[in-house]
This record gives sequence, C-alpha cells and structure tokens, in this order.
Amino acid sequence: MKLSLNRDLTLDQIQNKVNNGAKFIAYSYIISVPIFMPVRRISKLYFIESGYPLSVNAMRYNIANFMLGIWGLPMGPPIMIKTIISNMRGGIDLTDDVMANITEEAVNTGIINMEKPASAFIHPNKSNKSEFKKVYKRLIANNTIKEPMHVGLYIDTIDNEKPYHVIYIDQNLSDNQLQEVRNAIYKRFFKHNRFDILSLNSEIPENYQTITDVKYRLEL
Repeated sequence: MKLSLNRDLTLDQIQNKVNNGAKFIAYSYIISVPIFMPVRRISKLYFIESGYPLSVNAMRYNIANFMLGIWGLPMGPPIMIKTIISNMRGGIDLTDDVMANITEEAVNTGIINMEKPASAFIHPNKSNKSEFKKVYKRLIANNTIKEPMHVGLYIDTIDNEKPYHVIYIDQNLSDNQLQEVRNAIYKRFFKHNRFDILSLNSEIPENYQTITDVKYRLEL
C-alpha cells in the first residue's frame, strides 16, 4: 500500500507521534455498475497527526464515491451512502497494522507491505460468535465451567494453513472438563473445523498470549 507521510520522519519520530495520538488512516470508495455488487477499494494510507480531524482527506474519496457508486442499481446508492458516512467518521484506522510492518525502506519509498497482522487474532464472525455463545451457555448450565470463555480467530498462520479458532477458559480445567468443552463445541460446528482449547492451567504458546485479553471474552 502507498503511504502519504513526510519522508523526512524517522521510525522513532513516527512511533513517538503515534504514541501521542497520530494515526494511519485509509478511506473507502466503491466502483459499481448496474445489477452487480459494487467493488470496494481502499485509498493510500494517510499519516494524520494528533490535533487534525481523521476525516481531513475524506472529501476526495467521497466525491469518487458519488461519481462511481451511484449508478450501480440497486445496491450502489445504499452502499455508497454507508461508505461516505464511514469516511466522514474517520475512515479506517490501520495504525496498529502499519506499525507492525513499517520499516525505514517503507518510509523512504512510500510503499509498505502489510505482511504481518497487528494482532494474531480477530473476532469471530457474527454467525460463529452466536454459536460460541450457545456453547458457553450450555457449559455454564452444565457446571462444566464457571469463568469467562474467550474466543478468537487465529489468522497469523503459516503458508497454506487456514485460520482457526482458539478458545481460552479463565479457570483450571481437568482433562475431562476440557473434553466436555470440546464435545460441546463440536455439537455446534462441523468435525473438520480446528479448535485449540486452552485453560488457565494450560501452557499457553507465546503466539496465543493475546487470546487472554478482555476484548476476546464472550459477553452473554
């Protein structure tokens, strides 16, 4: 992706500015034709320092949205409106991902390769999250577990390996209890899906550490 920033900045200066509120922001625009679903495109990354509105560069992309998105009936206009609103609210904050991948070469060339995700996990999609909540309720009702259940989709996989879910339960669990958790999960999901299940007394691999963060905890 292209970077829009002062190339005289060093990595340390960029990090300091990010620590003080600077952001790397991208904006969306769509290209649509009648009947077909619009195609979404992402702008270059803008480095916006603290004190400036995050929507400062949104106007040019919203003009593009209006010119390229309104014609794609029936879905073009509503998606165009949502995209314009998203841009005016500050666009897409990619700061964490940029800081996980930025190098001196990227600053000098204005091109960054987003190879490494900022986090090893993302949240499950809406459908899977709903199923995990049903699993959680069942385990609570059966007194298998009493503490929070965390779920994340692990995306920092090796080549050709599909993302898979990691489940962490914030209490000590016996092997029998872990098996009960596994059985409950596979009653809601197909057998070919991979799930790594961990508990408080498990040895948690370094690449899984963030699954214990509060943001991955299921809320019933």
